[in-house]
Amino acid sequence: MKHNRFTVASGTFVSVAGLLYLIGYLFNIDILIFHQKYNETPTGFYSESRSLLPVIIGLGTGYVAEKVYLSKNVQYENKN
Repeated sequence: MKHNRFTVASGTFVSVAGLLYLIGYLFNIDILIFHQKYNETPTGFYSESRSLLPVIIGLGTGYVAEKVYLSKNVQYENKN
């Protein structure tokens, strides 16, 4: 059962985050497009990543999907 929980949660996370990034790129929605910037200066370098909103939404939906899966699984086991 633990393997199935992981599969449901990770599958939901990957599909939702991927779908949101795809929508961002297709319709040019800046908040849904991943941006990576790397700058090198004489004093050092810095890296910047923006728009992790699809990742956060994907984590949230993965958590909810896991909880729904567990509640449905417990209800099914109680019927048998």
